[in-house]
Amino acid sequence: PQSHDKVRQGTLGAAYVAQWQGIGEISAGLQKSFYRRTVNQPGLPLAVSRNSPWLYNGTFAAYLSSDLTFYASYTRGLEESGIAPANASNPGEALPASLTKQLDAGVRYKLAPGMTLVAGVFEVAKPYFDRDVTNLFTRVGSLRHRGIELSLSGKPLSGLTVVAGTALLQARVSGSTVDQGLIGDVPPGRAPALIRLNANYAPAAWHGFSVNAQVNFEDSQYANRINTLRIPSATVLDIGARYD
Repeated sequence: PQSHDKVRQGTLGAAYVAQWQGIGEISAGLQKSFYRRTVNQPGLPLAVSRNSPWLYNGTFAAYLSSDLTFYASYTRGLEESGIAPANASNPGEALPASLTKQLDAGVRYKLAPGMTLVAGVFEVAKPYFDRDVTNLFTRVGSLRHRGIELSLSGKPLSGLTVVAGTALLQARVSGSTVDQGLIGDVPPGRAPALIRLNANYAPAAWHGFSVNAQVNFEDSQYANRINTLRIPSATVLDIGARYD
């Protein structure tokens, strides 16, 4: 091995959950996390990153009827930020773990026996790391993902299973490098629309034989940081069969 990357994290926490039959439920959690990361690479000084944040989360669900449920949640989390790349002025530096937050809300509705629709909105925010004007790889702003999610799943017919979903995403970067025109305000590699459709048909009369299909659509997206090059949209169709 040429390099060693070690992460140690210990967490103490408590959580509370309450449920009322036919009415709804709530939950809340609080954690104290102790994080330490060391990166040892040839020719570079030992890089150490530490963090000990308070993390918390809460959820809420209301059963508006036997078929309709409203839900909402909020989470403050901690995630890896990686290490500075080789082309930065601080190559190999262990970046501090990032605090993130996620807020989401939506409804779950039983359209019919065996079919469920989920529709929700979400927002995820976290620090954004990149090279600044001095070529130092550091936090240069914030990254926000905001969007809508829809999913439909179940068995509309005997032997037919369907799972379909779409996500409409607005990803935006803000901060000094965007303000100075060094990078665009849309991060590369984030498709503004994703659609997935999976279907499997296996009636009992076929005695273990089934056919399946999958459709994946990924919208056009930026391929570089300065938002001048786009990757065109793509649709992939897979068709198959199986015998058990």
